[in-house]
Amino acid sequence: MYIFDAETLQILMVNEAAVARYGYTRQEFTRMTVLDLRPPDESSRLRRAMDEFRQARPAAPSGGHAAGLWRHRCKDGTILIVEVFTHSLVFNGRACVLSLPFDITAKLATERALRDSEARYRELFENAVGGVYRATPEGRFISVNPAMARLYGFDNPADMLAWNQREHAGVAYAHEEEHRRFVDLIERYGKVENFESRIVDRHGNTLWVSETSRAVRDADGRLLYYEGFVTDITARRRLEHELMRSSKLEAVGILAGGIAHDFNNILTVVLGNVTLAEMDSANDSSVRRMLHDAKRATLRARDLTQQLLTFAKGGDPVRAAVALPELLQESAEFAMHGAKSRCEFDLDPDLWPANADKGQIGQVVQNLVINAVQAMPQGGLVTIRAGNCSLLAGTVGSLPAGDYVKISVSDTGTGIAPEHLGKIFDPYFTTKQQGSGLGLATVYSIARKHQGHIEVESRLGEGTTFHLWLPAADHVEKVEPPVPEPPAALPVKLLFMDDEEPIREMAQMFLRRLGSDVVCTADGAAAVEAYRAALESGRRFDVVVMDLTVPGGMGGREAMEHLLKLDPEVCAIVSSGYSRDPVLGSYRSHGFRGILPKPYGLDQLRKVIAEVLGRTV
Repeated sequence: MYIFDAETLQILMVNEAAVARYGYTRQEFTRMTVLDLRPPDESSRLRRAMDEFRQARPAAPSGGHAAGLWRHRCKDGTILIVEVFTHSLVFNGRACVLSLPFDITAKLATERALRDSEARYRELFENAVGGVYRATPEGRFISVNPAMARLYGFDNPADMLAWNQREHAGVAYAHEEEHRRFVDLIERYGKVENFESRIVDRHGNTLWVSETSRAVRDADGRLLYYEGFVTDITARRRLEHELMRSSKLEAVGILAGGIAHDFNNILTVVLGNVTLAEMDSANDSSVRRMLHDAKRATLRARDLTQQLLTFAKGGDPVRAAVALPELLQESAEFAMHGAKSRCEFDLDPDLWPANADKGQIGQVVQNLVINAVQAMPQGGLVTIRAGNCSLLAGTVGSLPAGDYVKISVSDTGTGIAPEHLGKIFDPYFTTKQQGSGLGLATVYSIARKHQGHIEVESRLGEGTTFHLWLPAADHVEKVEPPVPEPPAALPVKLLFMDDEEPIREMAQMFLRRLGSDVVCTADGAAAVEAYRAALESGRRFDVVVMDLTVPGGMGGREAMEHLLKLDPEVCAIVSSGYSRDPVLGSYRSHGFRGILPKPYGLDQLRKVIAEVLGRTV
């Protein structure tokens, strides 16, 4: 404290605390006025205060009063924030003022820091991307931030808290056992990190969330509340499920591809020999009729292996611009044979062509229609719609931006239970007593290989709709004119390579009947040497037919690379029952001029040879 003259403002006396705090000596203080303790910008304020003090000064000394907050300057330039209390008195016969400044600089700094901290916390709480909450141990929310409210489908926290109090005793967990496990962990360890569980929002939607929370207790250890941070991981969970489904399909594909490869080799031998036997039998004989039936059964078996091949990692679809209206109608009508239901079509008159494998998309439509018919055992309506759509990236699934054709197949059947919706595309999952569980898995696999997307929506008792998006093509597939009936002869020099001896014998027997000169080899290396020898003798082969896959030996792809070096004009056809290498989908880029998928009949063999040679068959 210090005493100063009320008129001259001269400092007359200071105590030791003032000397220590301000840094001036007593002698320096006595040469100063109180103006010297203030920054220049407060001098006028002090003069006005002293003028008011003199006018109101009582005749006798009065009690103290607060003079407000002031800034005082220390000798080293430090500015103090002080709260001043003053007393009027007479000192050595002069009217004076006793000033008692209390240094509150640190207190104000602490309060300001606390306000800033609270403001930052409030800003973080309000603007956090994830949900932040406080809740009772029973699960009733005490406070939530806007992100938490949005997670539950509300516009603001107040609406959510009101809903929580009015309609729910606590957090709406989808599975109560998950809540019990959460409580057990937080009681045992005091906190939980990245705990994943399911909640139900205000609209009844089930969401996956990841939660990091802790238990808050008072000084006596009593539990007050839980507080934590919640993140919506529903999209991540869906992606994980999609990846798991893909890995299942890949595993099934490896198994299915191997089975299909061997089975198609067997079917090729059966189909070829049945055709040869049919050619040698009389037209009106009972044997010929039986052979014809055997041939039809073999072709049906080929369709079954085609479903297995759809799962294979390789075997990319052979895509072209496909006009969909006729394909949709033919495929649906075929699948509806014998059904109690009827089918209606709603097709855009200007429907774009799809960039697709015609056979595989026909299989997709058949499977979806069969699935719809089976969902309506007493009959009903199947509706097939198709239209054009231009999508932005991420609008539908993970499809990139572009033009697509959307195909929808709806039924009026029993619908699919919510707990089954996420599993219907899994291999071997079925709710039907006679179902194989491969139909919808086949559809899913074909859609994925076409860079398309498929979704399903269904309500119990109201029916189901499947939506399929396929990339649109630039032009409509040209319809080739009918091929005339082939003549009996096909006189060509042909090199035939296949690792299966029965297939080589069957092809050789058939082609020699047509007048062809046939050389057969068991692998690609032998085929290359045979081709080299023919070139050196001046009698090159007109056409080469090669199997793509030769276990333990050189296959058709590697052999083709050697043949192109020997003869850039080599005319070659690739054949395979299955391949993990997608050569069949882009055979021309590998130098082949034709494709012959197994199993094939002898008519298909003759036709593809004639086509690559430019001859009429």
